[in-house]
Amino acid sequence: MIRIATLAAVAAALIAAPASAESIRIPLAGKTPHQVNVEVYKAANKLCREMNAGASFPIDAQHVCVMNTVHATMAQLKAPMKVAER
Repeated sequence: MIRIATLAAVAAALIAAPASAESIRIPLAGKTPHQVNVEVYKAANKLCREMNAGASFPIDAQHVCVMNTVHATMAQLKAPMKVAER
């Protein structure tokens, strides 16, 4: 069983240089699938907020980054895609 998920800002990594991509580790042990989804969404939101601070359209960039990051992370975990609402 996977005990820690590593969340990477996928959209930001595609736009910026690969060395500038950041990550957040989320411990999964003892968490329900819903709790994991919420944690992944919160971490993606934090990462993408930092990565899109100077964007021309920060709200749009933030939304795209969060959705891509959550999708990629959940696919990595092979978990069903359920994104927490804002």
